[in-house]
Amino acid sequence: AGGLDAARLLSSPYFALVHIWLGGNELRDNAACAIAEAVRSDKVLQKLWLENNLIRMTGAHALLTAALSSAKLRQLTLEGNDLAAHECVALEKEARGSEVHLRVRREDYYAEDYEDDESEEDDEAEFEAEAEDTDSYTAVG
Repeated sequence: AGGLDAARLLSSPYFALVHIWLGGNELRDNAACAIAEAVRSDKVLQKLWLENNLIRMTGAHALLTAALSSAKLRQLTLEGNDLAAHECVALEKEARGSEVHLRVRREDYYAEDYEDDESEEDDEAEFEAEAEDTDSYTAVG
């Protein structure tokens, strides 16, 4: 209920919250999506901390999309949630070049976990090209 209460506070005309810290509340995706919906219409929120809340990609993406369309939100912290390294990279790519400072990485991942997947795709393409070349050879025995 904590996330839904936070969403109601953001939507209320009686409150003008500039910073909200809701770390470690086990909010999960449903609450994250409710908060994201409230962020879309909020005119004053500047910083939102939601670290360690069991949020997965659905909730994280909803929050980032809302932050990117927000008039004022400039910092979104999602560290320590249930996001794989490649999901963190995807979110960072989406936020790149925007005015939103996104913090999404997990402490238990290593730097190489966050490497760009493009290099792996290049390696796979190179391997497939080599495999096609060897298919054209006929074994002589």
